[in-house]
Amino acid sequence: MLSKCKAKKFLICLILPGMLIMSGCSDIRLKPTAKDPELLALGKFAEQVTVHLLAMNPNTYQEYQADLVNDLAPDALAQLMTHGVCAKSASEAAKTAKTIEQTNQRCLIQIQSTSFPSRATTRGLVPVEVTGNCVKSQGYTSKGSKFDVFYLIGTNVKTKRPIVASVEIKQF
Repeated sequence: MLSKCKAKKFLICLILPGMLIMSGCSDIRLKPTAKDPELLALGKFAEQVTVHLLAMNPNTYQEYQADLVNDLAPDALAQLMTHGVCAKSASEAAKTAKTIEQTNQRCLIQIQSTSFPSRATTRGLVPVEVTGNCVKSQGYTSKGSKFDVFYLIGTNVKTKRPIVASVEIKQF
């Protein structure tokens, strides 16, 4: 039988790695300045993910949809797929790209601002908000609309790259 001390160590060794794998993110430390290179890199990453999510161009649509697999944590990706925000498969992305081309649809994304509206969460996820305009066109008709997307971003434990743990599309 294990002593109480050894049992605690065993449980900690068993539970802690499981928690890190389940969350998919590790701690990111925020520095007080917005010119922090780590924050700037997370902001650029959030802008890139926004383009991958919202842009509609038949030449890049399939590539951007494929990139979302690396950009988003599995739970966040599944949620977006369920709500029809992104393609559920490569074949669906190809079909959508073909439809976009045939109907001459476009959605051009213009990022206006990227901000860090609050402190990192207790799990080390950094909140990033990206706002901007989307110019949707079909044939000769264009219509502008604003978008506002809120992310919680961490670091993938395995790849050490940024990953979106949570997405909220506030406006589109």
